[in-house]
Amino acid sequence: MKTVCKLLLPLLCAALLLAGCSPVDFFSTDSLLRAPRLTGTNAALQQAFEAAVGKDVFLVSPLTGEYRSAYVLKDCNGDKVEEAFVFYVRHGSENTVHVHLLEYAEHAWYSAADIAGNGSEIYKVEFFNIDGDPDQELAVTWTVSDSRRDKTLSLYNLDFAHDPGSDLFNPLASVQVFDYFVADFDKDRQNELFYVYFDSTEEKNGAYAKLLKYSEADTVLYPVNEVKFDGRASNLLAVKYDYADGRYEFYADCAVGENSYYTELILYEPETATLSLPLRALYEDPVAQTRRSSLLYADDVDGDGRIEIPVERNLDNSFVINYPESETVPLRCVSWLRFGQEGFTTTVTYYVSDAYGYRLRLDPALGALYIINDYMTGEVQFRSVESLSGETNEGDESAAPDDLLFTVSPAVRARTAAPDADPAADAASKLRIVVTDFGRSRNITRKTVEALIETVDA
Repeated sequence: MKTVCKLLLPLLCAALLLAGCSPVDFFSTDSLLRAPRLTGTNAALQQAFEAAVGKDVFLVSPLTGEYRSAYVLKDCNGDKVEEAFVFYVRHGSENTVHVHLLEYAEHAWYSAADIAGNGSEIYKVEFFNIDGDPDQELAVTWTVSDSRRDKTLSLYNLDFAHDPGSDLFNPLASVQVFDYFVADFDKDRQNELFYVYFDSTEEKNGAYAKLLKYSEADTVLYPVNEVKFDGRASNLLAVKYDYADGRYEFYADCAVGENSYYTELILYEPETATLSLPLRALYEDPVAQTRRSSLLYADDVDGDGRIEIPVERNLDNSFVINYPESETVPLRCVSWLRFGQEGFTTTVTYYVSDAYGYRLRLDPALGALYIINDYMTGEVQFRSVESLSGETNEGDESAAPDDLLFTVSPAVRARTAAPDADPAADAASKLRIVVTDFGRSRNITRKTVEALIETVDA
């Protein structure tokens, strides 16, 4: 035991030395440690903070975002002097996080304001201007430790010129969010707040997107409009945004029960300055257009700066053979769709192997293909449809021998990766690629195939 302690002590000391004056973002509300002593110019800040709230507190750091420290320094009023926001919990309290604001003047820090927040944890801290005045607003996304799925966004106007007896923190909004986005949607030089949330109450039960705008006359954020997602959405998974053709597009990936997913598309319409769900106007069943059984997220899959939506499709004449309890099953590929004025167009299609952690882009230069995947061995045959005569029988391996372009199979034929496998390794290096004479006659080489293969999470 003594030997172990001797070995651990230098490591602990080194960790503390490396921490130095860096933000103390290793504290949580259930920690039994007190805040460490800051040094240098930060020592005066900590002294002023402790003089205001005492020493029996725990510091709380945001879980994500740009600001990951319990001490956040930001010049919010444009006077070229930073203010300090400190997030903490009083020992023995109800675990509600407080925000303490300190200002710096005449070479000293002093306490300016303190408020109780809306959660026991901080998910994210941001600053932006939404009311049009010179000062930045403070945006804090709160969570409750036993329910991190439910988040509350609190938006505070910071009135640094407030009169004695009035509040420096003025709440502008406190809303339930899954995610949010701030931008000048209507080009009036004033930002609006867009957010997505899931309301599980009996009255509203469902997923929604909402747009809020600041009213200078009423000094509040008021709702511009709200749209409800398809009633089959049971959970929100991710939200991404795009800007194309002069308008904002939002892609919300949703769950539909268990093992089923789709993407809800929300547009900001500049002509009406409102949100819309365009797929409902184009398709009788908009969910069916993007529904899939694999957990795939909308993303810029081809690197062109635009977001595409993944969908699963059966590939003509293609099958999985030697499948358990069945001779064959249809083979499915993943196509990525881009939304435009006329609806969806396909940008790229992949054959995806979840079992072996790779996907292969079906480049049009390969020509029209059909694919045979041997479930037991993992070998995948990529064949040219030009040699097909008549209809192909499901699972028929007697296709013309000269239509085989190339095969891809695992170098080690095991359906699960080794525990010590490097997930960042190049996918093609783990695979056995064989190009046939027929494939080479079509200018296909091993390098051609390797360039089409990408690593995916197994």
